[in-house]
Amino acid sequence: MRTLLLILLAISTVSFAQEQKKILFIGNSLTFFNEMPQTIQKMMDEQKINIKIDQSTYNGFDLTDHIKSVIDEEGNRTHLPSNVVSRTVSKLRKERWDIVVLQEPTLSVVNPYTRIIRSEPAFLWFDSVIKLGNAKTLLYQGYTTGDYYFPLKNCENALTIKYFDQEARERYSDTISTKDELQKLYFTKLCTDSFRNSSDEFVEIKLEYDKIAKKINGHVVPVGFAFQLCKIKFPEIPLYENDKSNHASRQGAYLIACVFFKYITGVSLAKTKYNAGLDDMTARKIRALVEYIPLY
Repeated sequence: MRTLLLILLAISTVSFAQEQKKILFIGNSLTFFNEMPQTIQKMMDEQKINIKIDQSTYNGFDLTDHIKSVIDEEGNRTHLPSNVVSRTVSKLRKERWDIVVLQEPTLSVVNPYTRIIRSEPAFLWFDSVIKLGNAKTLLYQGYTTGDYYFPLKNCENALTIKYFDQEARERYSDTISTKDELQKLYFTKLCTDSFRNSSDEFVEIKLEYDKIAKKINGHVVPVGFAFQLCKIKFPEIPLYENDKSNHASRQGAYLIACVFFKYITGVSLAKTKYNAGLDDMTARKIRALVEYIPLY
């Protein structure tokens, strides 16, 4: 009898270990550029880790767009009627997810106006839906602007402010905290601080993501920190697609993928051989860097 119980326990343990987990990335080109999610999947497959990576990513979208917008047949972004559910929200609600990663444009989080009117309410809304599905929310920590643009000060123009004010009234009229913050912003600047360099900007990025994570009791995946550390340790590695781009290069996308792989699995990157087309030396430098980043 005892032997039978041990056999049944072993079978159930194997079955549980092999159960596939599903992860959804919601974001824009800062997620999908240079096939970053596919790189994570190939790293998972190499290690025979039973996790499926999926994505709902559209160029130029922020999280509010994922709630209320759609890309039409001509490739244009249009707002949906209030009674129509977006593709991203439908995908999130209809399928079972273990982890959902939320990625927002970095400067939208850093700028006080866009953060309060769009980013924070959208993070809170998505987190509530994610938790209803018994999944875990991860925040994709934004990385800094390309070095070409420094010194940097991001401001919203009058047309954008008018649009966001309308958005606030339509989308978040029942969110008391948002209305209070909106009133405060009428009497303050609508720009970021002036950043001399990416280190200045990253201080603000980390501060704001940590605040949002605290509000939703969520977790931040330190992508931005990994970028800053790589710039210092390995300045010869180009992390951006080109000098005037804010998109990650193949090397940058590999760095992001390594951060997510290690954060999600806890598996040592020393076992990873998949290089995503990079030369061995560069890939090893990136993996070694991420291996020793305190991720939690």
